[in-house]
Parts: sequence; structure tokens; C-alpha cells
Amino acid sequence: MRSAPAARTTARARRSGARLGAIIGFAAVLGLSAGCRSRRDGGEGDAGKTLPATPPGYERVTSEGWTIALPSSFVVRPPRGDTETMIWLVYAIDAATPGAPAVLFARHSRPAEFPSHVFGLTLLEQLQREPTKRVISHRQHEIGGTVVTDLEVEAADPDRPRRQWRRVFVHEGVAYLLTVSIAATEAERMRAPAQTILDSLTRE
Repeated sequence: MRSAPAARTTARARRSGARLGAIIGFAAVLGLSAGCRSRRDGGEGDAGKTLPATPPGYERVTSEGWTIALPSSFVVRPPRGDTETMIWLVYAIDAATPGAPAVLFARHSRPAEFPSHVFGLTLLEQLQREPTKRVISHRQHEIGGTVVTDLEVEAADPDRPRRQWRRVFVHEGVAYLLTVSIAATEAERMRAPAQTILDSLTRE
């Protein structure tokens, strides 16, 4: 018979698994909308304590104390995809560029139930089970005391296949997801800018 503490742990994991599933689906919205023109592990550490220099040709946007450098050709649009579990913080797109690159920065609406490194690994495992997703690469590393998980993902939408670069982490008990997306055919052209965008995310 399963002990009461074990049962509670299992139930919590199932709830978090369901919420992570919502995050995976939520990130997929970026691929669809982009095709349209219209302390360690999430304690006191930041995902970047010192504000880095803004790269030439980029401009910074801010939301809820976070700042991201975006190519100047990107147009910031009003966040429009809030759901019960996720809150959009920054949404920007360059609809005039081939592949319609886009950026979405969002946070979970409820406190994270796992530390940052566990959150990242759990998301990775769920992506690997998604039939329409292929994880090309992933790694975990530490930035300013917070473990972040970086993933490169191919979203195999039959009509608009997309390449996505994601950074996920937990900061002060809140889970965050930053996604850069572009049409799969333009992926190599976007690889360096995507890394620049991911690395530019920091607290103000």
C-alpha cells in the first residue's frame, strides 16, 4: 500500500505534469500565430543579474521587471494569449522577414511546484513524448544562481513547420518560458539571433 506522503507526492507530480502539458501547448501557439501577419533552482538568484549591453541593431523591451533585447525590425504587439495557466509578458514578430520570426515570453500563473532544474527536465520529457515535436538539442546550465534549460525544438506542424529555441526556468517560485520561433526553412538564418535574444533576458 502506498504511504500517504508518497501518494501526495505522486498527486502533485501529476498536477504539475498536466500544467507542463499546458505550457507545451501554449508554446505551440507561438508557432501558429507567428505565421500570421496581423538562489540555485529558482531561489533568490536571477537568470542574469547584470544588465548586459544591448547588441547593435537590437532594442530592449521590458515587462514585470524583466528585459529582453529584440532585433529592431521586430514589432511588439499586445499580449493576447493569456490562459488559465499562462500569462503572456512579451509578444513580438517580424512579419516582413521570411519565416516570420517571433518571440514570446510568458510566465506560469501559479507558483511552481518543482525547482528550476526539475521543471526543465520534466518539460523535456514531455516534449520528447509529443508526436508533433522533435527535440534537436537541450542543455542545462546556471546563470546568476538559477539553473536554466535551453531547448531547440522542431514543431512539425504539417502546414507551417517551425523551429523553436526555448529557455525555461523558475525564478522566485514562478516558472518562465522564453521562445524564439521561425519557419523551419529559415532556421539556420535565425540561429545566432535566437541565441542573442535568449541570452539577453535579464532582470532590470
